[in-house]
Amino acid sequence: MDGYKIFSASSIPGIHSGCAKAFKHFKEITNGKRLPGTVIYDGLLIYRHCEAESFLTRFLVHMIEAERTYSMITFVGEPLVDASTESFKSLFSLVDYSRIYKDIKNIDDLEYTETV
Repeated sequence: MDGYKIFSASSIPGIHSGCAKAFKHFKEITNGKRLPGTVIYDGLLIYRHCEAESFLTRFLVHMIEAERTYSMITFVGEPLVDASTESFKSLFSLVDYSRIYKDIKNIDDLEYTETV
C-alpha cells in the first residue's frame, strides 16, 4: 500500500474525475476499508484564468470539505503570486495548517513563514 499514484487533470471537470478515480483507487487498495488517504493538489488556481473565479472557489471548497468527510489529508500547493485572490484566501481558510515560502534561488535558503 505504500507509494503514490498520480491522477492528472487538464480542466475543472477533469479534477473532479481525478478525485473520483483517487477515491476508487483508495477503496481498491484498502480492500474496501475506509482508511484516511492523502491527496496533494498543485497549481489548481491556474484554472481561474479559464473559469469564473467564484465557480472555481465553490468547487475547491466542495472538494476539500468532501475530503474532510472521508478523513482524508489534503495538501494544496499554490504560488505566492496568487495569495491576493479570493480563491486562494478561501482555500487557505479551510486548511488546518498552512505555510508559505518566499521565492529563493537556492533550495538551501528555503525558509517558511508561519501564516495565521
